[in-house]
Amino acid sequence: MTPTTQGGNGSPGGGTRSPPPTTNGACAPGSPPRGPVVVAVLALAGLVAVVFLPITGFSFVTLDVEKQVIENPRIRGLTAENVRAILAYPCVFSYYPVRTLTFALDYQFWGLNAGGFKLTNGLIHLANAVLVFWLIVRLLRRRIASEGPAGRPPGLEKGEVALAACCAGLFGVHPVVVEPVTWVAGREELLMTLGALGCFHFHLAARHVSRAGGSPRRVAACFAGAAISCAFACLSNAMGAVIPLLVTAWDVLTLPKPRLGRILRGTAALWLIGAVTVALKTLLPDGPRSEAPWTFWLGQPGVVLAGYWLNVASLAWPTKLSLSYPFIWPDNLPLGQVALGAIAAVATVVLVWLVRRRTLILFGLVWFGLALAPASQLLPHHLQRADRYLYLPLVGLAVAAAMALQRIRPLVTGRTHKMAFAAAGVGVLLLLALLSTRQVQNWRDEVTLWEHCVGVVPDDPRARGYLARAYDEAGQVERAAACYRRALEMDPNQVGVLNSYAIFLTSEDAPRPRDYRLAVELARRACRLTLWLDSDLTHTLARAQTSLANAHAAAGRYGPALELYREAIEAHPEYDMAVFNLALVLSTCPDKRLRDPDRAVEFAERGRRLARPLDAHRLSILATAYGEAGRFDDAIAVTQQAIEAAETAGDAAQSEQLRTYLRSFKNGLPLTASP
Repeated sequence: MTPTTQGGNGSPGGGTRSPPPTTNGACAPGSPPRGPVVVAVLALAGLVAVVFLPITGFSFVTLDVEKQVIENPRIRGLTAENVRAILAYPCVFSYYPVRTLTFALDYQFWGLNAGGFKLTNGLIHLANAVLVFWLIVRLLRRRIASEGPAGRPPGLEKGEVALAACCAGLFGVHPVVVEPVTWVAGREELLMTLGALGCFHFHLAARHVSRAGGSPRRVAACFAGAAISCAFACLSNAMGAVIPLLVTAWDVLTLPKPRLGRILRGTAALWLIGAVTVALKTLLPDGPRSEAPWTFWLGQPGVVLAGYWLNVASLAWPTKLSLSYPFIWPDNLPLGQVALGAIAAVATVVLVWLVRRRTLILFGLVWFGLALAPASQLLPHHLQRADRYLYLPLVGLAVAAAMALQRIRPLVTGRTHKMAFAAAGVGVLLLLALLSTRQVQNWRDEVTLWEHCVGVVPDDPRARGYLARAYDEAGQVERAAACYRRALEMDPNQVGVLNSYAIFLTSEDAPRPRDYRLAVELARRACRLTLWLDSDLTHTLARAQTSLANAHAAAGRYGPALELYREAIEAHPEYDMAVFNLALVLSTCPDKRLRDPDRAVEFAERGRRLARPLDAHRLSILATAYGEAGRFDDAIAVTQQAIEAAETAGDAAQSEQLRTYLRSFKNGLPLTASP
């Protein structure tokens, strides 16, 4: 064969030999020995299982999972109605129907057993690890077929199979993958990466079949598989829109004569899917967005550099990982991190330059950079940094590491040196597995997780707010109150903490400290900070105002109580308890100047339209309003409904009290006239 003279545009690496055509549909001629491959896959699966199997005994971590799974009615059965709703509407803020459909499938098998949902995450991650192994094997075969010494068989040696498994293990058990695997809400990253890997494997097959002279139908089928996989990824997580870039980068680096037309023919469908994904992400609501005035953009390069350093540090020294990290503001940049980020960026550019003729190493680094770009704050986003954002980029690093080690491996001669080389690789892998095993244990339950996060980032008020909520749910109310206060000392305008603390101070659970005035103040501040646009926050404010109004009414301060009920209704018109309690005070207030039975009936009927469910207590208020307004037939009918509801609920005391009401109404007496 005649060596090419194209530096990098021919087969991987300058001065390479073209592989002979094949017709078996593989990426390159020759196949690795099946025995070592089976052993490698089993070893990889065993290592991943040892690290992640404990998660099947863990409970839900309710951040995001609460609305996506626990309280999501759309996953409660794979009915036609639920599937249509999943496909038609966003879940929480994001339109990720593939993710939600997998939650529905989980519910079919496990109900709300957290272990079942986490097992599914683990199995998807295992599939991804195997696909990364297969990808490295295919690329190694390609390099050997094009650059291997004359006379060498085209297949892989046992050592090369082991190298592929070891580098796939780097992806499989690196500590940064613990978050997306262990946290049920992290499934979107797992599914997106599954689709990305599937897309890339199909694209490799399409290019090889075309190069080997295969039938156009087979080529088209492979490209269709790539497009379907890309759509699967994008409907799991919008960051899948980066997949066309990854595939195009491969074509640019490896096609013998990159021509725009040829590249576009192979990637046009992917670019269309990516464009639609970006459009949907832009048009659909997607949670809180960061404001970006001109002063923000002046500091944005510093934010990007600081974030890049922190991500590189997490990959290189993954010992202080958290589910929540402090936000980096452009007007208060950590200059040390910015400087380290600049150094890391320059080092990355130098590395890319050094390997520019080592196509497969270069491709792995390009994969890493492109996959990290959507989360790198090039465009401001409300969540700057998360371990799960490194899941897809880690695939590129695993590929780059495998290709680099394959070039180093022939230089290691002598039995002792080879054993030391192998031992070093296994040692690094086991160290990562040990770190991941420890990180997995931090996810046992809510309290353990957030205590770990606060230990890692003690100056993060969000983490302290979540820890306070975890303490509250665990019944440790004093620790919860102290944690809320500390979080607000750090940041008085942390909206999530303001909302959670207000709910905590108005909860009816006993025992606990209550401060309705403070709760109203906190909730009102949260609403002002979000311009009164968040219905969850206005609901909390209405709840706090209603609780304070109830306290006023119980103390005989009916005027302030009525004013607060009206403010609660104005803040959140759909909060039915404010409507019902206002109706109750208007109908039964001892101060005849404030009593207004007819107006009470209007509010009580409005409450009946709002209430879900309409329980005995709410029905009794409606009946009381009817009775005070002299509408005794309506009062009798509603009281009978209330008695049925109380008996269904097993509340004998309330049922007996309602029978007393019924006797009064049958005698034509309002409750305020009863002895």
